[in-house]
Amino acid sequence: MRYYFKKPAALVNKQPVNVHKENGETIGIIMKSPAKISFFRDASLFSTEPREKQELAALTFEIAWREGDDAAVVFHDLENDKQLAFYEDETSRNFLHLFTTESEFPIEIIQKNTIDRITILFHGQESAFIIIQDQQVLLQLIDENTNVPDSFFFLSYFIVILSKIGL
Repeated sequence: MRYYFKKPAALVNKQPVNVHKENGETIGIIMKSPAKISFFRDASLFSTEPREKQELAALTFEIAWREGDDAAVVFHDLENDKQLAFYEDETSRNFLHLFTTESEFPIEIIQKNTIDRITILFHGQESAFIIIQDQQVLLQLIDENTNVPDSFFFLSYFIVILSKIGL
């Protein structure tokens, strides 16, 4: 399955970024607030509830996550009440190498060099690619049988951006 959204020059508070299926159908929005970046399911597709009740996931940048010493970008799965903290692998030779220490969700996000696509690994297997083309961010899910919610993949580009800024 393929998805895409317009690459924002800057995320502005309460300015939505539409997420689309490859056929152009809008499936949700990504929106920044002062404390987080969130993915909202498109309320018009799924129910008549207000958007605030359709928030599926959020990202935060935490200075000392769970009393640790390291900063982390944290994915909050609001549907399943789980959190995944992503840390930088400082020993990696890749341009970018993020990982989570959760044994149930061993995820790595790797970019070999500045112009290469971003690869998301789940249990060591390629699960998705993020490809940045011109002004679009393309997301290709390879393995849809992961236990990872789709909202994670929709926010994964911003995990990369936040990690470059803060980790």
